[in-house]
Amino acid sequence: MGGLTLPCLTTVTLLTGLLCSVIISVSACSCEIRNNHEKFCDADFAVKAKVRQVTLASDVFSYRVFDIKIQKVFKSYSGLTIGDNLNLTSSANAERCGVLLTEDIEYFLSGSGSPPTSLGLCSWISEWSKMTKEETRGVRGQYQCGLPKISSEVAED
Repeated sequence: MGGLTLPCLTTVTLLTGLLCSVIISVSACSCEIRNNHEKFCDADFAVKAKVRQVTLASDVFSYRVFDIKIQKVFKSYSGLTIGDNLNLTSSANAERCGVLLTEDIEYFLSGSGSPPTSLGLCSWISEWSKMTKEETRGVRGQYQCGLPKISSEVAED
């Protein structure tokens, strides 16, 4: 009878399941672990903005479009100014690093792109009202960018 035996089928099924779980986990969103100071320094833009409207759109993938009004500019390489309206996009799926912002809420938003075009889970995004005093002081000028990073390791003689 040249068919597969039950133990062999079980092994093939387990290996297939394992392979599928590896493929799924590779496609999930992952970010380098960085503190907010590092995220701020690495960002191309950092603003306080109010979300005016959120719309869901799609082409090949579903994505959200956030219509924001800039209230304060902390960092910008592309000449953003207070009062500018801007459309930022994000994947509609968390697995693709997508974010969800709420209309009529003020946020601190940072990210890459000049001009800014998108937001993701790897950027520093926070409701403005929930930021700590240290964070708001940092984005208002106390974060020093471009300085050598201080290692937390202690050198032994």
